[in-house]
Amino acid sequence: MLDASGQVELASPAAGALWQTSAGNLTGKFLPTLFVSEVATDTPGWVQDQWEAMQAAALTQPIALELQPVDAAPVDCVVLLEKTEETPVRFFAYISRPPASAATRKNAETDNFLSVLNDRSALGFFDLNFVTQFTYLSPAWKRMLGYTEASLPSTYASWVSLIHPDDTAAAPDKLSGRAPSTGTRPFAVEYRMKHARGHFVWVQSVGVQLFAPNGSLQRVVGAHLDVTERKELEESAIRAEDRLAVLTERGRVALFELDFVGEQTWLSPAFKHLLGYGEKELPNTLESFLRGLPPDETTGGLSAFFSAKHPGQSVFFDTFRLRHRNGTDLWGYTGVIRVLSRKRELLRVLGFVTPMPEGASAGGRSGLTAEQFSILLTELHEGVLIVDPRGRVVFLNTVAERLLGCAAERTIGEPAADVFRLVHRESGVPGESPFDRALISGESTPLNNEFLLDQPADQKPVPLLFSCRAVLDTSGQATGGVLVFRNPDEMTLTPDELVRANRFDALGQLAGGISHDFNNLLTTILGGISLAKDNRDYTGLENSERACLAAKALSKQ
Repeated sequence: MLDASGQVELASPAAGALWQTSAGNLTGKFLPTLFVSEVATDTPGWVQDQWEAMQAAALTQPIALELQPVDAAPVDCVVLLEKTEETPVRFFAYISRPPASAATRKNAETDNFLSVLNDRSALGFFDLNFVTQFTYLSPAWKRMLGYTEASLPSTYASWVSLIHPDDTAAAPDKLSGRAPSTGTRPFAVEYRMKHARGHFVWVQSVGVQLFAPNGSLQRVVGAHLDVTERKELEESAIRAEDRLAVLTERGRVALFELDFVGEQTWLSPAFKHLLGYGEKELPNTLESFLRGLPPDETTGGLSAFFSAKHPGQSVFFDTFRLRHRNGTDLWGYTGVIRVLSRKRELLRVLGFVTPMPEGASAGGRSGLTAEQFSILLTELHEGVLIVDPRGRVVFLNTVAERLLGCAAERTIGEPAADVFRLVHRESGVPGESPFDRALISGESTPLNNEFLLDQPADQKPVPLLFSCRAVLDTSGQATGGVLVFRNPDEMTLTPDELVRANRFDALGQLAGGISHDFNNLLTTILGGISLAKDNRDYTGLENSERACLAAKALSKQ
């Protein structure tokens, strides 16, 4: 606040900060003397002239001046004056630093964004310049492979030494056998690089290759992301698919998948064989599955049939009456997983059927042997725990052993409440055993994620997703209980990754079919040659010749 002559009567702390002094030190000074002036004179009235000039300019719009701090270089500022209506007249002076230009702010924000991304993110950046012989490997790039900034030199030799010998052709600094290009070409590849501890990690590499007019590679710029965990999950999924394929093709377990939204159906070869059909005789459709059920039970359609079974349970086990191709009934022990929407609408059904002995009915004994049952549950990615009517453990699969941290040999016969201990996720209060509820009242526990799996004092509780139900006999009495659970943190495959794993499975089936056909052709060829060599019987060579032509056609196809 200024008096009529421009002398400071009051200054705010923010004003003192601008001049790098206390607000009190500004009191009594004339405002024009606080700024840099092109005129330096001791002429009487000079300050008043400057004050009048400042009023004329700053009363209508902000003006740009140079503020002179007490002990620092001048800085740019903006000044605006406001005149009061009172008597005597006073002025308010508003002084601030000028705002940065849009371009300056954008450049600063971009530089800060790139700096944070380069130093602290999981992305490792690299720049291989073959023209200037300059190589840049970001700190995050080195940390990904177990190195510090100083322990690994940023050289092309370092890059080459870390690529897995079998993956050198896949690295982005190679043309990978493709025709040379000009200009730029984006790339996205995956390969292995050696960690400082000696093992190899999978990296996903994306970026751009830059080519000279003559097609030579001049520069490669890109980023790395560690995808080792995803690759291991993919390989695990492929191995599980292979084991499941062997179990369904050669065993007695028939699998099915019904997608009511996409109207897609998959029936395993064993399922079709169970109903008396060849693999190509029964198409993978909802109508085909409906054909295998008794008409009197499916008047409302498949969706209504599965929705009516064990309401409120996403996973259930039951006996199904199926319809054979020849019109006879057959019984099978069935496990079903239902996928529901938030509106409780049935979206998808997955399940298995294993046939009961001939002549058995719903009340009879299941045809699934203990060994077959154990193999089936071992293939699941969920932990399965089964108890008897007294709540003592009678079975747990390998996943349950791993999640509970105890071997089956020491767990069988123990009370399930001592083996499977719950603690509330938020309050930390011990939870009630789901088996008590199932065995005493017969009530099921739907899918629940409110609890953690309690561990010894030196270990953290494990996240948990579980459901539990009682196993009832024909009179409705509980003869045991089944608990299905898993660690939700292990459910990391995205839909795209699952699709990719299924593609690997399709490629495997294709390769298996081709190799089977070639095997048959080679058998015919070798048979004709053996007859010609051992018995001098050349009649078989005609078949061998035809088999060779068929093999040639198969190769061309």
